[in-house]
Amino acid sequence: RIADQVGGGMCALVMGTAPEAAGGALAGYGAEKIFTVADEALSEYRMDAFASTAAGVVKDVDPAVVIIGASVWG
Repeated sequence: RIADQVGGGMCALVMGTAPEAAGGALAGYGAEKIFTVADEALSEYRMDAFASTAAGVVKDVDPAVVIIGASVWG
């Protein structure tokens, strides 16, 4: 709904040591493009590693809206 309101598509970002498996499921939720970042530095939750990785992708992609989910990892 938000993508429709801002006139764009929905993309998703999945980060971790093997994000491809989770990334594939996101297409079923309407994600038109799925960005994945696989990095051993993301094997355990460290806020600086995840924040830096997400910030880098956001800077490169330049989305109109960023929505970040909350989980037991942050």
